[in-house]
Amino acid sequence: MIICLEGIGQLLIDNLSPLDGEHKLHLTPFLDSLSKKSLVCTNMHAIGRKTHGGNIAISGGFPEFEPFVYMKSAYMGNSFDSNANLLKNEGYQTLFYMGGSRGSYNIDEFARIAGFTQIRTRIDYNNDDDYDGTWGIYDHKMAEYINQDLSTIKTPFYAMWLTISSHSPFKTPSNWELEKYKNKETGILRSIEYADLSIRHFFREASKQPWYKNTIFIITADHGCRDFEVGSIYANPYFMYQIPFIVYTPDKSITPQRIEDKVMSQIDINPTILSLLNYNKKHFALGESMFDENRKNYAINFRLNQYQVIGTKYLVRLASDGKEIDCVYDIINDKELKHPLKGIENETIKDMVDYARAFLQDYTHRIVKNQMRAKVN
Repeated sequence: MIICLEGIGQLLIDNLSPLDGEHKLHLTPFLDSLSKKSLVCTNMHAIGRKTHGGNIAISGGFPEFEPFVYMKSAYMGNSFDSNANLLKNEGYQTLFYMGGSRGSYNIDEFARIAGFTQIRTRIDYNNDDDYDGTWGIYDHKMAEYINQDLSTIKTPFYAMWLTISSHSPFKTPSNWELEKYKNKETGILRSIEYADLSIRHFFREASKQPWYKNTIFIITADHGCRDFEVGSIYANPYFMYQIPFIVYTPDKSITPQRIEDKVMSQIDINPTILSLLNYNKKHFALGESMFDENRKNYAINFRLNQYQVIGTKYLVRLASDGKEIDCVYDIINDKELKHPLKGIENETIKDMVDYARAFLQDYTHRIVKNQMRAKVN
């Protein structure tokens, strides 16, 4: 079960935040607690700043670097080895949940292409008494609906829920859990509290279901924080792309641990889940399982017409054609990216740049040639 949180960057979850105590916001007590009982990677990075791009990376397994929009391109009919496509062939029921309307940013249509055979939206929920008036059904009500729906589904299932409420204009319900909020006014902080309350509500209801103890729960986000004031530490171009990656199993079959020495991208989620499921059939993935000891610990995202290549020590910015290095930062000692390094060249940076150029070339070729499925004899 993948829960993809709308715009909840890692720095909003105190237990995972790279920020010091002074800058922690204390908005997500449930996610803080759950992450302490889970396998977490604290170096997970989003591909970009858009929901549809994050959804494609997580459910499809490949990036959508702006300004390219996959679902408006000539390649939207391509085939690819997404997890839903692979697992439905193994007898899994594949379900995608979104409280928004059908057709919203083509998210539900991409889910269908990615192999989700059952797609539930605001239309299927069929009760606009719980509509927020902007994006869709309030998250806590979708939490109840998903639990009820999954309990009618034959197991095993592979499901994904894209939440919506922690998105501008940050509407929260006026008649649910009001005493739990620290922030009394409508806005981003209150909406983050509401998202945390909704996920707590989901797990409370899920714990009553027969499938709960046998389920792997993955909690991540479509993109990081992007609605804080420019110049604030929360809008830092390194921090704003960091998103949570939390793997929780009620039966403790996956040992809780905190992984800080590996870097992940959203496109690594698919192969990582397949590793957790011990899936060993031939398939194609642009990303790599976090458990692969031979993997490159790099992630790539796109910001302001530049690629950012992130490793464990450095962040390298490349021009949009991938040819020229614009600047390099030491993200161990300068996480706020205040002091670009001058004239630095070493084997690590060269390897990061070579990796990024090779990745972008391979990715572009495979999109154009429709080669993102393994050839199975």
